[in-house]
Amino acid sequence: MMHLNGIVRQAVKLVRGVRIDLTPEKFTFTVFSYIGWFKVKEVYPMSGEVLQFKRRDLRRGKAQGWVEQHGDHLHVQLKWDAPFGGEGTDHFRLVGEDELHIESVLHVAGQTASYLTVYNRKHDRNHRHHDGRSEDGHEDGEHRHGDQEHHRGRDNQPRQKR
Repeated sequence: MMHLNGIVRQAVKLVRGVRIDLTPEKFTFTVFSYIGWFKVKEVYPMSGEVLQFKRRDLRRGKAQGWVEQHGDHLHVQLKWDAPFGGEGTDHFRLVGEDELHIESVLHVAGQTASYLTVYNRKHDRNHRHHDGRSEDGHEDGEHRHGDQEHHRGRDNQPRQKR
């Protein structure tokens, strides 16, 4: 749908987790990858103010983004122009103390894609972050979103299907 180039597609497959920071003034969302240069950090004012960000697909141009609070959940709204202009929503929801669900819905060129990413908190002495896995209802641990296809190993971590 977004026609990601090969480098970005591989970097997305190697996402290792996220860090979420929430204060009354701002919501910070950081995505970490095993590839050092692939890191996304977005800071949204809780006022709902619309800000400009780099595009998540690393193409030229900017995306407009803002956060909305819906009860205990946060929604990040994004819009971006050509090439492959569209809009998206990330729904952030805590499921228990150690599990974060992010449901993402993308609308591009008349097509819609949605996927659920589940992050389980990994505790360490320095900081707390969530390691991720995605699900979209496929049996036997397989899931797909965009051009990605993964299999989960015994440890329930994503594995690239060969």
